Amino acid sequence: MKNAISELRDGVINLGLGVERLGGIKAGLNDNDVVIMTQLNSTPFTSPIIYSSEKGITAYAGGGQANATQLTKQLNIVETVASAADSVKLPVAVAGLQITIKNAAYPNTLAVFPSTGGDINDGTVNASINVNADSTIVFIAIDSTTWEVPTNVNTDVVSESYSGSGVTIDGVLIKDGVLRGLAALTSATGSLNGTFIIANTKQSISGAGAINITSHKTEITTTGSDAYTLVDGVVTGQLKKIHMIAYGGTGTLQPANIAINNAILFRVVGDEATLMWDGSNWVIIDTSSVVGDGQTPTIV
Repeated sequence: MKNAISELRDGVINLGLGVERLGGIKAGLNDNDVVIMTQLNSTPFTSPIIYSSEKGITAYAGGGQANATQLTKQLNIVETVASAADSVKLPVAVAGLQITIKNAAYPNTLAVFPSTGGDINDGTVNASINVNADSTIVFIAIDSTTWEVPTNVNTDVVSESYSGSGVTIDGVLIKDGVLRGLAALTSATGSLNGTFIIANTKQSISGAGAINITSHKTEITTTGSDAYTLVDGVVTGQLKKIHMIAYGGTGTLQPANIAINNAILFRVVGDEATLMWDGSNWVIIDTSSVVGDGQTPTIV
C-alpha cells in the first residue's frame, strides 16, 4: 500500500494505482468507507466487480430525514416499510458514487432522503423522493451534495407484481393491467389525455339508485317503479351498459345529460341499453333484449 493512497478524507479513499495492486487494501478500510478507483494503466479487470449489498433493511417508522435509516451499501433492499413514507437516508454524496435502492415492501411507498444539506435532482435541500412498492431507483452523485436519478424515475413509475391486490398510483388502482377506478383520473381542468380501459366489472342494483361510471356494466333488479340516475362520463368515448336481470316494475333511467331523448324505460327481463359519453351527453348507441322476444328498452 505504500504510495497507493493519494487521499483519505471523510471515510473516502481515492486510489492512484493499477487494478493489479488492489489486493491488500481491504484490511485498512472500515465497513462504511467508500473506495473510488482510478486506473492508470491498461490492466483489464479479470473478474466481476462485487458491489456491497444489504437486504432486510427496515425503513424508519414515522419517516423524516433526521432519524431515517442510514444506508451504507451500494445495493440496498428495503424489506420493511410499515407505513407510507417511512424513510431511509442516502450516504454523503461523492461525485460518481452510485447507490441502488429497491423497495421490496408492499404496499407502502418509501421516502428516500439525501444526507443533511444534500438534494435529489437539484430539488429542495433535504427533501425526499418516493420509491413505490416493488420499484427500484438508482441514485448517482454528481458532486458533493446532489444526487441524480438518471432515468427521471418518479412516483408514477411502478411495476405490478402483486396480481392479487394490484398497485395504486395517485389514488388510482391498477390491477391486471386495467384501471380499476376513475375518481382520481381527471386533472384540475377536468381533462384526461390518453387511452384507458374501464375494468370489466359489474354493478348490481336492487330497487332505485345511482348507476355508477366506474364499471362497464350495471345490472338492475326492479322492485317497483324504480328511478335510476347516471352522472356525466369521464372521458369522450366512455361506454356504459345497463341490463335488467329481474322485473318488479318499470325501471326508468334518467341520465344527467342525454342527447336528444330524455329517458330510457326498462320493462322486460333482458332489456339492455348501451350508452356512450360524447363529452357533453350520453348517446344511446344500442338497445336490445337478450330474451329474443322482440322487446327492447323504450326510449322516451
